[in-house]
Amino acid sequence: MAHRRPKFLDGLIVLNCDISKSSWSEWAYSRLNIKNIKKHERVTDGITDYLLWYHLGESKSLSKMENLVSVYKQHFQTQVNSTNLSLLLQAYLDRTEIKLARELAANGKTLHGSTRTLKVPVLNLVGDRSPHVDATVKFNGKLDPKKCTWIKFQDAGSVLDEKPGKVAEAIKLFVQELGFIIT
Repeated sequence: MAHRRPKFLDGLIVLNCDISKSSWSEWAYSRLNIKNIKKHERVTDGITDYLLWYHLGESKSLSKMENLVSVYKQHFQTQVNSTNLSLLLQAYLDRTEIKLARELAANGKTLHGSTRTLKVPVLNLVGDRSPHVDATVKFNGKLDPKKCTWIKFQDAGSVLDEKPGKVAEAIKLFVQELGFIIT
């Protein structure tokens, strides 16, 4: 929508954004998880570990967040519908690459007729422990530098859970920059 119909959007806020298609290792690991969900008809420990990695980052940093990890584990094992999770994982695996490119002239201005980048302002948020840091950097590199803001939050994997105040402040400033909040 932001790429095809920029007139319908005033701005775009993304968290842990990945515009590339799934890698072979990601594909294989997720296919195994989907098969296990269908076989056991529940969320297994391996799938819980994958979901913890996806949301919170590297396993070595999880020991610092025992309370959050236990809340996530309990939620994944008791509250998540395994059929819906397998369908969500399948849709995530089947994603196609969003073809964006930064097309700038030598003077740093956007080339006229350039349609391969987003034309709306973008707020791109990620935590420094997130497994998606490299993907957000790649995404940010394909945007017009005058219209994008990339923020990496310190000591966070899932920024909404671990740094809600900082995220709220970033969103407030972004919306203010768009002209919706008067100071």
